[in-house]
Amino acid sequence: MKQIQECLDRLFAGQAPIKQKWQARLPADPPQTLFLFHYHHLVLVYDLSVNRPIYRWWEKQADKRGLDSALIYLEQRGQGKTIGGEIPHMNKQASLFHSTNKPRGVTPPA
Repeated sequence: MKQIQECLDRLFAGQAPIKQKWQARLPADPPQTLFLFHYHHLVLVYDLSVNRPIYRWWEKQADKRGLDSALIYLEQRGQGKTIGGEIPHMNKQASLFHSTNKPRGVTPPA
């Protein structure tokens, strides 16, 4: 999915996210946990140090398609395939959002 690749490429290049449907964030310190949002919904929390999802959520098929694309992208990146740049040490744009919606379609970590 092109939107996911662009979103994650910008994150790993240390660029600020653009106002689109999909946004990825890294906490400022340490940048080992990736947060992926679809609009204001938290769709994925991914541990970059061990290349495993911590939390997955989807409600609609668009959420599921983006989630699946992000997992494929991150898995390929974790295997050393060239996708995007390196993880920046600090991302000043990083912030966490909280959704008041009840999560549906939550899957436990593998």
